[in-house]
This record gives sequence, C-alpha cells and structure tokens, in this order.
Amino acid sequence: MAADAEIAVVVVAWNTREEAAALLRSIPASGLPLSRVVVADNASADGTAAMVRAEFPAAQVLALAQNTGYAFAANRGIEATTADFVLLLNGDTKLTPGAPAALARALALHPAFGAAAPRLVDASGATRPSVRRFPSARALLHQFTAWRYLRLFRPAFETYKMRNGPPPAPGAGLVSVEAPLGAAVMLRRRALADIGGFCEEFFLYFEDVDLFRRLWDRGWRTLFVPEAVVEHLGGASSRQAKAALYAPTAASALLYAARAFPAWKWALFRPAFVVALFLRAAVEVVGERLAEVKYRLRGDLRRARRKAERVAARLALLRAGPRALAGKRNIHRGR
Repeated sequence: MAADAEIAVVVVAWNTREEAAALLRSIPASGLPLSRVVVADNASADGTAAMVRAEFPAAQVLALAQNTGYAFAANRGIEATTADFVLLLNGDTKLTPGAPAALARALALHPAFGAAAPRLVDASGATRPSVRRFPSARALLHQFTAWRYLRLFRPAFETYKMRNGPPPAPGAGLVSVEAPLGAAVMLRRRALADIGGFCEEFFLYFEDVDLFRRLWDRGWRTLFVPEAVVEHLGGASSRQAKAALYAPTAASALLYAARAFPAWKWALFRPAFVVALFLRAAVEVVGERLAEVKYRLRGDLRRARRKAERVAARLALLRAGPRALAGKRNIHRGR
C-alpha cells in the first residue's frame, strides 16, 4: 500500500464556490491533510479562490488569470505537486473516508496501471454510470449529429456508454476499464510524464477520454476501484452555461477524433460529422423554437427561456459555420 505522503490532490474549479467548500471539508475525513491539496481555479467570478484562501488556508490556490479550459488548469495543478499519485477532482465532488487510500493501494499493487477511477455516487448514495469505452466514429456520429434520428449507429453509442452491458458492480473487485469519467481519477505521475499530461487543445469535455486513450496507447491501463467511493454532483460548472457549450462540446469531440482515428478514418469522418452536425442544429432550431412558443403560451417562462437559449446556441453555430468547431487551435493540426 502507498503511504499517504505519496498522494496529492488537485481540484479544478470554476464558479463552484459552495461545492468546492464541501469538497475541501470532506478531504480531512477521507484520510488526507489539506496541505496536500492544490486548487486550480479557472478565473471564477464567484469568489472560489478567495473562499479557499480564507476558509482552507492549508490548501494551495492557483488562481489562473483566465479560463483556458479544464486540461490547462489540471496540468498547472499537477505541476504544482510532487507526489507519486495525483488525485484529480472536479470541484463538485466529495470524498468518502478511505477513498484516496483505496485508489493508491490499487495503483501500488498493480504497477502496469497508470490510472485508477473510483465508483461515483450521487447525493443519495446511488451509483452513477461512470465507466465508458473509447468512442468509435459511429458512436460520435450518433451522439452529436443528425445520424441520431436514423438510429443506425445507436448500438455503437450504447457500447461506448456501456449501456448494453452491466457496469462493474460494487464488490466485483478491481476491473480494467478504458475510459472512466474524469470527474475523479487518481493518476500515476510516471504515466503522466510518459504521455505529457492532458492535451491543452481541449477546452472542455473529451480531454479525459483523450488522456485515457493515450495512456492505453503507451501500454498503461486504467483500473476501476469500486471500493473507493466519491460523491459527484455532476455539471455544477457546465450547467451555468450549458447552451453556450453546444459548439465547444462538438469541437472537443471532433478534436478527439482528429487525434484518435487513423488518417483514412479521419478523412471520412470529418465531413460526415460536420455536415450532419449542422443539419441537426438546423432541425433543432425549428423544434426548440416551437417548444419555446408552447411554453410561453402556457406561462412557463423558465422552460421557455431554456428553449430560447438552446435556439440561440444552435443559431450561433450555424452562423459561425465550420470555424466554430476549430476549438482552441485548428483541429486539422490536432494529430
């Protein structure tokens, strides 16, 4: 079993002041001191960084000047630590007693594994789906584009999300998995050094899938450790601008494909993805606008505003054209 001194914690936060406070309160009870914690704050506007400094002075705060994405913040936080094992957490998670030690023990006992993921639960303690396979081209086409309406690629999407088979169950022991949800994961520093950390071309989403894929390509595997339990609220940051993330999320999926697929597959995939993505956006503008009108007539202004935001996000994508999918850099250079 790894000693406590070999574990550091990196928290990536953006406008999750209350959730980050709850997480930091859970860390001492999990078996780690706050002096092992680095909070990488992505230019939060809600006082997250100030709260950490005032209420949890033992933790280190990296107050980034601007929000340049999850991957960038994660790398800066990891660079500020020296431990053999780094527990990377979203700002909307909470640790349970013994979870860090269970993850570190699994990695210490299995040196061929570069990462270990806990079982994620919601506030009621129910297990949340958190284990996935690497997405195929068909899975991404179903998830993001108009191909979804034909349902031709739904089986591939179900395989990616592992919905067509039972997930690793509590008590099943350690299981090798491909791409667990990156909301909470312990990473071996040597494995991170081997692949160069997170790819900072990703702004949000798919940076974790890309990381696990590159670990896999270098011979490192990922463990699912069901005895290690982490509570995950889910979407505390992204729901603040969910509609606005419509294009960036698609851009991240496209960047993942550019980096993961062989050249021949990428050459076929990109035009199929882009054309069908814009077709879906156009269809949804009509459908969401009709839904907005319906809710306004019913006097349900909250849902009407939500539909209006979704319409605006899709119109913005259509107006911007393919350049909206370029992400932080030109995805043609993603390979």
